[in-house]
Parts: sequence; C-alpha cells; structure tokens
Amino acid sequence: MNSKLPSKKFTEINRRLSSLNATIDSIKKELADRGDSVRHMLHRRGYAILRENSKENLILPMASIINGEEVFYEMLLKYSFRIFLRDVIRLKAFTLKEVSRFSSEDTVKGYLDFLKEMRLIE
Repeated sequence: MNSKLPSKKFTEINRRLSSLNATIDSIKKELADRGDSVRHMLHRRGYAILRENSKENLILPMASIINGEEVFYEMLLKYSFRIFLRDVIRLKAFTLKEVSRFSSEDTVKGYLDFLKEMRLIE
C-alpha cells in the first residue's frame, strides 16, 4: 500500500482545513468584538438564554415606592438581612424568635418594619 496520499486528496484536505480555520478565525473575531459578556460565555457552553432581566418572579417593593428597588438592594447587601429574609420566605408564618437566630430581636424588628414600609409583608 502506498503511504503517500494522492495529490488530489491532499489538496482537498488542505482546502477543507483552510476553510475550517477561516471559519474558526471568523467566530473568534465575532466573539472578541462582542466581548466576554455572560450571555456569550453561556452560549459558548451550550446554554440558551430564554429571557433576561425579568422581574416577574422577584420579591421587590411596590413600584409606587420612591427608590424602593435601590433601598431594597442596599438592605440585601447586609448578610444578616439576607439570612433573615431567607427564614421569612422559608417559614412563611413565624415567631420573632424563629427569625432572630443570627440577629438581635431589635434588628429583626427593624427588618420587619422595613419590609412593611416596602409593602412586602403585612
């Protein structure tokens, strides 16, 4: 058996390889132009984003509260508030003691007052 590829086959393989390399370079350039956003990183890993920035299922203050989202976000920066909120959501009905595991009762009362102001609880 002859170990050399016939020149026609070699030429065809070389042509296809060049075409693939050009495609790869084009894709790399397109991705570089777009930047490394989360959307593109997920796309490269095979994930499709069906919708984004949806506030549909988020716990947010009423839209009528001035700067409500910003104030709520500031509260979420506090670890103790996030733990408190997690327990409130998990328990649904709770006593003050049940949601005061990681904060003082005075702090938790302040958190409850805040949630009332944001019209997230009654």
